[in-house]
Amino acid sequence: MDLSDQQLIRNIRAGKAQAFDLIIARYQRPIRRSLFHLTKGDRALVDDLTQEVFILAYKNIAQFQGQGKMTAWLLKIAYRCFLAHYKRVKKSAAVIDDTAEMPDVKAEIPKQSTVMDVAAAMALLPPAERFAIDLCFTHGYSHSEAAKIMSIPLGTCKSHIGRGKEKLKIYLKGYHDD
Repeated sequence: MDLSDQQLIRNIRAGKAQAFDLIIARYQRPIRRSLFHLTKGDRALVDDLTQEVFILAYKNIAQFQGQGKMTAWLLKIAYRCFLAHYKRVKKSAAVIDDTAEMPDVKAEIPKQSTVMDVAAAMALLPPAERFAIDLCFTHGYSHSEAAKIMSIPLGTCKSHIGRGKEKLKIYLKGYHDD
């Protein structure tokens, strides 16, 4: 029998910790995918952050009210873990500064190729833009749902998505030319 998220949460709150294993099995893949995009493919960091996400989720399961999707709640935790990681390693100013100038795309693209794949282009985006685009286009969340997950105003989320899409168009220029 496939238990709903609400049934699993009731079981966890009733002291049946093994029910959380089913939560992990159900949601580990989308959490890892988003963290993979956020960390620019750093698999070791993805492993660490994924573990941190599920530890925090287990400790704070009482805070999940069940009004939204479990995935959204876990993605919110994942984003906070990601941001906290970079603050801990004192890279937040360079990594999270969404107002920073766009990287020199020509320097980033290998000389033998005029085409960048989407993952490489996404990796050039600031984390907030990358995560907002990931939430909307990979996970299918609306802009307002993505804003809630990221704990930012709707307008800010739309700006992240708009700026990110414009940068991706520039980064991927030539993709359609081939």
